[in-house]
Amino acid sequence: MNIIQKLALRLLTSGDSKMRAYEHAAFRRIRNELCDDAKSVLDYQLSKMNLVQRLSNEKEVNLYSMAGPKKPIKLDLLFADQGEERLLATLTIESASDRKFKITATVWLVRGQIFSLIFDKPPLKLMDDKYIVSSCCLHIDPMRPNSLEHMAIPGTTPIIDRLNEIYPVSEITPPLSEKILKNGRSLDSLKLPLEFRELLCEASSCRIGHWRILGAEAREVQIDETELLIIAENSGSANLCVIQNCDEPILTTYNYSTQESHQLGQSFIDAIRKLNPAHDD
Repeated sequence: MNIIQKLALRLLTSGDSKMRAYEHAAFRRIRNELCDDAKSVLDYQLSKMNLVQRLSNEKEVNLYSMAGPKKPIKLDLLFADQGEERLLATLTIESASDRKFKITATVWLVRGQIFSLIFDKPPLKLMDDKYIVSSCCLHIDPMRPNSLEHMAIPGTTPIIDRLNEIYPVSEITPPLSEKILKNGRSLDSLKLPLEFRELLCEASSCRIGHWRILGAEAREVQIDETELLIIAENSGSANLCVIQNCDEPILTTYNYSTQESHQLGQSFIDAIRKLNPAHDD
């Protein structure tokens, strides 16, 4: 066995055998939001997890079911949505002693199986402190195949209602009957923020303040080496775009007149809030 093979074997076998208390707390909170069938799948999968790897200063927690080195267990129970990668839930965890300390965590499925818990900052403070899982938002129904096609989940707030809290939404048109843009491109072939996909399930286009959300009229452009999908435009020459040639869908503004751009992150709601500063809290 060469050095590369030894390192790979060490990576596949190193880690803890159990989750930490705050990691368990995150899954308990998610469990409370699931239907009975999904609860059974979650309980089964977590009972089979016997290898926990923590990476990137413990911000990334990956969960495995292993029968031995390089021998993953084939699970008998999977969630019905067996897409390549699905964002199941977003949670907020707060320190009970210091309420200013908050961590956002996301839980991801891969091919119908719980795979990772990702924190936005190192969670080590939670090891020596009491904490509260103060919020949990499900992004999909894991017991529904191809759940990204059906983003409205019982118990969650419709995306238009959430946007209305930032700036009144008007000129709403019916949602797309097919997941295809007017230029013929399938939505599945494009990188889009999850919240924007939710919006397309409620409206094919709308207006938020000075911004017209294009929906089915979204169009692709290339600026130098950057591939952009324009998803909104305002009355001037500014556009809200999603960068396509990167690993994750990144929102950015682009102004044709000045040729200036400014990245806004991955949240469509946060981008709308930044683009309408007069309506911030």
